Amino acid sequence: MKPFRIHAFFLGAVLFGASLAAASAAPLQPLIPMHGIVLAQTSANQAIVRNDAVAQMLPAQTRAYRIPQGAHLHPGEQFDAYLKTTTSPWTLEDLDPGTRYAVGQAFPSVTRFLEVGDKLPDVPLVDQHDQPVQFSDFRGKTTLLTVIYARCTDICPVITRKFVSIASTLSPKRFHFVEVTIDPNNDTPSVLQAYAHKYGAVGPQWTFLAGEPRVVGKLLAQLGISSVHGSDHVTVAGDRQVGASDALIDHSEPLVIIDKNGRIASIIQNAAVSPSMIIAQARHDDGLVSNGFKRFELAATSLVYSVCGGFLVGETTVMVGFWILVIGLPITTFALWQIWRRVFSDRSHA
Repeated sequence: MKPFRIHAFFLGAVLFGASLAAASAAPLQPLIPMHGIVLAQTSANQAIVRNDAVAQMLPAQTRAYRIPQGAHLHPGEQFDAYLKTTTSPWTLEDLDPGTRYAVGQAFPSVTRFLEVGDKLPDVPLVDQHDQPVQFSDFRGKTTLLTVIYARCTDICPVITRKFVSIASTLSPKRFHFVEVTIDPNNDTPSVLQAYAHKYGAVGPQWTFLAGEPRVVGKLLAQLGISSVHGSDHVTVAGDRQVGASDALIDHSEPLVIIDKNGRIASIIQNAAVSPSMIIAQARHDDGLVSNGFKRFELAATSLVYSVCGGFLVGETTVMVGFWILVIGLPITTFALWQIWRRVFSDRSHA
């Protein structure tokens, strides 16, 4: 009987361990960021809410939702929240009272931009797989972060393709790539997942972030990212006309490199620089050997962008502008000094 008991014990231990492993590997419950308005609170943990439509995930509707115990909601009150659809009734979590977020909305509570050396705030966000994410989840790897929006027809696809090219060069064991939407009202997890697949940005080293719109908007404000709806002109996306004031967003295009400890290592003010420059800077920030000349080019490019306010576009144009500054400024200074000397010399002889 003893051998049987020993075998039974080990079998039970193996099954118990397997069940724990399966539980730990199971995905967390999916979350949908949404905006709604309270019609009535019917009990301590339930309310009737009219929610806005969430693209590809949730129709506009009015229904009863479970709310956090102790919440006090008032008719007409608007809020952002995360929706969990695996409960009955569906559950609203992380309620954030406030009106619907608008692109470019100001946040008076943001009194300074995040700088090199600062940690990114660990705000609750959601990825393209409907899973909750915080920036602390990326610690242990060097993270490259930029911003996009799914309806973009010009610079965003270029940036994502560039990130895909860079990702093919940098080891996924050391580097992670994050793209944050600047259009959280429209870019739901499903929309971002389709965008990621469209441009081949798939795999464990990729995260596309959405979330409660005002939470995302405040994060963008802290990063110093500006955005505004485009002017009333018309652009062509394929063979389809798109009104710019409705679908297009003008925005800054920074690239933030975050070190393994979650602190900002570098801020590249324009992600349109060449992949080789970004790779060199990312390797340097990760502590790897990097191309010093490419990092010099990046510093020169950043200088020209800061002087010209982003007016110069294109790596070649920027480098030409840099050398004009480097060579032209001393020549101009020397010429002005010669003129000044001649003018005052003539006055002294007069």
